[in-house]
Amino acid sequence: MNNGNEVLQAPQRPRRFSERELAKAYVEIVPSSGILLQCKLCSEVWSPNIQRGGKLPRGYWKCPRHCNV
Repeated sequence: MNNGNEVLQAPQRPRRFSERELAKAYVEIVPSSGILLQCKLCSEVWSPNIQRGGKLPRGYWKCPRHCNV
């Protein structure tokens, strides 16, 4: 979580569903949750709606509060 003292870089769109790529968008995978994501900026937790064939929807990594957009 950002405590207001850090200068943050603009978030980047992740290229893959991996911890390293999601970290670029200030998002982490909640441990032992299946597919729950958590914003590192505001701590909001959400689950992306998985599409047919197991595909992730466009913008699945975006915080519902728009912190990392």
